[in-house]
Amino acid sequence: MQQDTAADTTPPKAGPPKAGRPKAGMLHHGRFLWRFILFALPFWSAEHKWMNRGRLALIAALTVAQVAVQVGLNSWSARLYNAVEARQLDTFLEQIVTFVLLLVASILVFSITLYTKRRLEFAWRVWITKNTLSVWMAQGRHYQLGLIAGGDHDNPDGRIAEDIRVTTESAVDLGQSLFYCILLLVTFVNVLWRLSGIVHVDIGGTVIAIPGFMVFIALTYSAIGTSLALWAGFPLVGASNLRQTVEA
Repeated sequence: MQQDTAADTTPPKAGPPKAGRPKAGMLHHGRFLWRFILFALPFWSAEHKWMNRGRLALIAALTVAQVAVQVGLNSWSARLYNAVEARQLDTFLEQIVTFVLLLVASILVFSITLYTKRRLEFAWRVWITKNTLSVWMAQGRHYQLGLIAGGDHDNPDGRIAEDIRVTTESAVDLGQSLFYCILLLVTFVNVLWRLSGIVHVDIGGTVIAIPGFMVFIALTYSAIGTSLALWAGFPLVGASNLRQTVEA
């Protein structure tokens, strides 16, 4: 009885990727950002470009309005507590009416912003889907994927649709959030600087005047919190990618 000594050349079936810490480094992130910009730029020159640019400009204007409402709420809070401290009933009632107006304005701005963002995301998603499917479905590539050994390639259309949805929603939401945070930073740094005044610190007999000390405390606190969030959140990126891969 002969024993078959031929080596098994069948490649092992690849399992789902393991969730782990993604590649780090400014170079890696810079290349990814540059590739995404090249990928996204044609949309703003495609069909209905002026409508999409108008939506983007409206989102930017509404984001400025959101920051203005936040500044108004900050000023309203100061006036309200001053009225309570001075026991001025008329001023207190005026601040109640002001709060209602600010609340209505906040709801309107938020609702219009959300609607405009969803319309822009939908238009971008439709454009990417048309262009992506025209490439992936050409020459039967979606059938050829099933002939490639070494992994699961089922449901390519579903995977493409899900990736496009995540890409468009994340890009618009993160872009608007970044712009909003920058505006908040610039606005409230000015407010904190004016409210902080000057603190004098005695170091070895030398008195050092520190203007706007609350600004430095707030920036230090934010930097520490952001660093901890990034450190703890990096593994979640791999876990999220794994979930998207398994559920596709």
